[in-house]
Amino acid sequence: MLPNKAKKYLQALGLKSKNDKIDAKGLAQMGAEQNLKEWKPLGNFFYDLRILTRQHEVLQKNITSEKNRLHAAETAARQVKIELTQIKQLITFLKKQLAIIEVEIHKMIETNPTYKDKFARVCKLHGIATLSAATIIAETGGFELFENYKQVVSYAGYDVVENQSGKHQGKTKISKKGNSKIRRILHMPALVARGKEEQCLKNCTPGYLKNWNKNERNRRCTEKTIAYDLLYLEKGFDI
Repeated sequence: MLPNKAKKYLQALGLKSKNDKIDAKGLAQMGAEQNLKEWKPLGNFFYDLRILTRQHEVLQKNITSEKNRLHAAETAARQVKIELTQIKQLITFLKKQLAIIEVEIHKMIETNPTYKDKFARVCKLHGIATLSAATIIAETGGFELFENYKQVVSYAGYDVVENQSGKHQGKTKISKKGNSKIRRILHMPALVARGKEEQCLKNCTPGYLKNWNKNERNRRCTEKTIAYDLLYLEKGFDI
């Protein structure tokens, strides 16, 4: 059960206070009224894979941060040689750690006969490689708790939110209320997919995007391409 779903249900009942007694009663009522799907814990394979992919992300961010520090130090009014040397050594060390993590991710997939072929099918998508596929599959737990692609899109925060009432036309945007790690890893694959599948730019312009300029439409089309990527991943990785 997602916490925000339970929260909205309790709000719909008109409950303004929050304590253990009210929460327990509301959750019990929700379970009795609705046919909720049984929650399953994340499997060991996906749990370990998620740890590795998140460590890979942390190392990448640290490398970028240190490169920025190095650039600032090299272009400063004064340079201290020991500082530049240590930053360069740290970048080299982080790159070695990143390479080790990448090897471990590939090794983990290759040595698992259950998931090796499924990863190979997923990687046939334009722009999707082993690392991006591993991140998406690890963050979604192999799509075990998802029933359709709309749930996957919403989980990643790519669902479109409109703000319109009468003559008021607010800004239409994606919610970004979801797993930011999926959005991060799918940004470049979506651009690659958009370049390969030019036809999607002609067919994926909904009515509320007609008045937008070309760049905005293309950006939304990129997001829709990502949504379709997630759908294909879900079907290709049917566990």
